[in-house]
Amino acid sequence: MRLLIPFLSILFFSFSLFSQNKKLSVPLSSQISEFRVQDRLLKPVISKTIPLEGIPTDLDTFSLWALDLSQSQSSYELLKAGELSKEEFDSKKFPKGSYLDQKLRHSIYALSGLKNDKKIIIIDTNNNGDLSDERYFEFDTSLAFDQKMEAVSPLLMLNFEFAQDGKIIKDQIIGKFEPFEFQRDSSYYKNNILYLGFELYEWYSGTLEVEGKKFNIRVEGTLNRPNRNSYVFIWPYGESFDKALRYAYDYNIYLNDHKIRIIENDLAGKEMVFEDLGEVKEREKIGGFPGLYAPQIHQEDINGNDFNLHEQGDYILMHFWATWCAPCMAQHPKLVELHKKYDSKAQFVGIAADANISMTKEHVEKASLDWIHIYTPFNQVLAKGSIASNYWVHSWPTYLIISPEGKIVARTIGIDHLEKELANIFPDK
Repeated sequence: MRLLIPFLSILFFSFSLFSQNKKLSVPLSSQISEFRVQDRLLKPVISKTIPLEGIPTDLDTFSLWALDLSQSQSSYELLKAGELSKEEFDSKKFPKGSYLDQKLRHSIYALSGLKNDKKIIIIDTNNNGDLSDERYFEFDTSLAFDQKMEAVSPLLMLNFEFAQDGKIIKDQIIGKFEPFEFQRDSSYYKNNILYLGFELYEWYSGTLEVEGKKFNIRVEGTLNRPNRNSYVFIWPYGESFDKALRYAYDYNIYLNDHKIRIIENDLAGKEMVFEDLGEVKEREKIGGFPGLYAPQIHQEDINGNDFNLHEQGDYILMHFWATWCAPCMAQHPKLVELHKKYDSKAQFVGIAADANISMTKEHVEKASLDWIHIYTPFNQVLAKGSIASNYWVHSWPTYLIISPEGKIVARTIGIDHLEKELANIFPDK
């Protein structure tokens, strides 16, 4: 009996700890009305008359593309131009008020071109008809087929307008382009290197409350792949979307000093369920975003030397790169300059992802990347437990600055922004 009482006490104590975890159910509301979902064209179509400014003049060749986000408005414009009959238009049975006489920015425009062996892609994300203020993406056309299919493209916030109940509605949708996606299909796509694909996301919104503090959440669901999980954006209630952090479904989420995880995402039932795992100490907040402590890295570098992140004690500039990543290659000369300037202040560490380590070593020597590099096989780069996975990296290049205390203080994908971050941290340089 004496043995039973301590056992029951331990069992009760363990159950009490487990029962502290709370389920947090968040009702979701769709941000896209049903008729617009059904009417979306999910693949871009060629247009010969797109009024775009800011087209680069140094391209070997290029094509312009239009992604229509309101079939009702585009059909009505064709009707007014005499390119669609009244019978054809009426047969579509568009909802009343879903098209207007006014000019609407209901299409997303894009350019895909070639410059030497690079495929250039520019998306008019702000929909102002000018490409000069947009990001310039490069992809290597000489990549092997498998590498082309895995080409990383960022998520973009696309601005557009549509008509609803006779009013102009300004809206945004999350999307990403697929630089080589359609080369796996018909001979037309295989022979047309300029073809550009798009994947659009519908989002659902709700409010999550953690210990009395509210947070906005926005959940993605792909329109053309509705059952595939994507990301959830979370930011403080009442703040703008640009304060949001993007979490994959297996990320650690820290809100109001509590660790949260996603346990169910039911877009059909329009509900997301979180679990509050309880309060966490500051040093227990580990992840890939600024403000969190950097996950441990302990393995050999490309030269066989032992590397232990937790034993460094200096500022660390960590960059994720690969020889198949055209922006990485383009930014390496500038990165070499920054290394010469800040070598005494920060230790540079490269995390390379290539088909084989010899490719990594060859480029390191050729480009004079004279600092520590750790190699990850390309086919394992996003595997669970990999460095990129632990640091929540899905875009190449990605740059992180880690403080001597082990906390991530900056994260960016652009070399210019990285230079500004370094200047802020080391103003005496």
